[in-house]
Formats: sequence, structure tokens, C-alpha cells
Amino acid sequence: MTKRNTFILSIFVSFLFFLTACGSAQSRTTTSNTQEIPTENTNSNGLKRGIWDGNVYTNEWLGVRFFMPDNWVIATDEEIADLLGVASDILPVLGKDIPADFWEIAGVTTMHDMLVSEAETGNSVQIIFERLVFPNTQMTVEDLMESMMGFLQEVGINAYINPGTTQIGGYNWHSLNTELDVSGTIIYGRQFYSIRDNFARTIVITYSNDAQLEDFLSMFADSNSPIT
Repeated sequence: MTKRNTFILSIFVSFLFFLTACGSAQSRTTTSNTQEIPTENTNSNGLKRGIWDGNVYTNEWLGVRFFMPDNWVIATDEEIADLLGVASDILPVLGKDIPADFWEIAGVTTMHDMLVSEAETGNSVQIIFERLVFPNTQMTVEDLMESMMGFLQEVGINAYINPGTTQIGGYNWHSLNTELDVSGTIIYGRQFYSIRDNFARTIVITYSNDAQLEDFLSMFADSNSPIT
């Protein structure tokens, strides 16, 4: 599997969570909400993982704070790895140092910082970081969007670029709209993209009704917003 296809598979994780959440998510607990998690750490590329404080996810490097509803559940790294079909020990551990040579040793370019879903509906939010490895090339967000749209369409996901940007937290994000028909069930999605420190940062939102998008966006705030 190519590194780009691995990133495409990351997008499918959200769709899989949508389809399976009504069954499997109800059997999961929210114990991960209360686990003891150390403070954020940084690797040599400047990338920082987010942290959870109860139902509140904060990532200062990403510039966002996400307030998760009480009836949602947090996917563990083991669950994400299982959906991706990879060994869980190649995923960076939340709150642990990420070695400078992690990406080369693990042979990956994609890291999932978090994935949460609503048990009853399968609606989900996922944050993905992808290391951009293009020697002597400076990839722009526009280049990334065109590339992603093409790849998504190749694997059967209807995708198109939205004009303008959307502010989420402390940054303006470009976005793609997606639709996937699975046995008559239409899964809608919005992928928000930005680039920082040679990493593509993606917020993936999947939902059952396109009128709900603003409700999901209202769950985000600037990383400096107070936790009430």
C-alpha cells in the first residue's frame, strides 16, 4: 500500500465509524475520557499531539479546542489501528515523546491524533496529520486539495472543493465536500485542510445530514478558549 493510499484509508476510517458505530460504539465505554494523560509533547518537526481533559480535546499546535458531547465516545489508538489494519504499536502514544526518527522507523507518514463518534448515529470527527515528503517541492494547500480530490474520486467518493475558507479555532481552513453511497446510505463529509511545519493537518467530519455541519463546527473553539 502506498503512503498516499494510507492517507485515503484514513478518510475511510471515518466512514467505517459511521457505518459501525450503532453496533460497536454502543459496546465501547468512555473510560478513555478519564484516563490520566501527561501534558503535550513535541517531536523534532514541531508537531504536537493534543490532550484530553475529560470531554475536552485541546491541541495548541493545531490551534483548536474540541468540546465533545457527553453521548460521544473516544476511539483508542488500538481501535484506530485495528480499523486501519496496522499494528497499534506503530501509532504514537498520546502524551508520550515522539522520537525524531519515528516516521522513518515506523515507515508511515500519517498519524491519527483523535477520532470521536456518536454512538447512536455514527457521526464522527477525526483529526489526521500527514507528513509531506516531497523533496525539493513546496506543496501548497491548493495542491493538496486537488490531489486529495482526485484520489478520493478514484476510490469512489464523490468530492469537490469548496470556495473560500472556514475559520476553525485559530486558523482558516480550506475544505472538500464528500459524499459516499453505501448500499443506499449516503454518508456526507467535510474535510478541512491546512499545512504547517511540513505537515498536512486535516479535520474530517462525517455526518448523516448535511444540515448538521454547523452543529459540528460549533463544537470547536480556539485552543485558548476557557474550559467550563
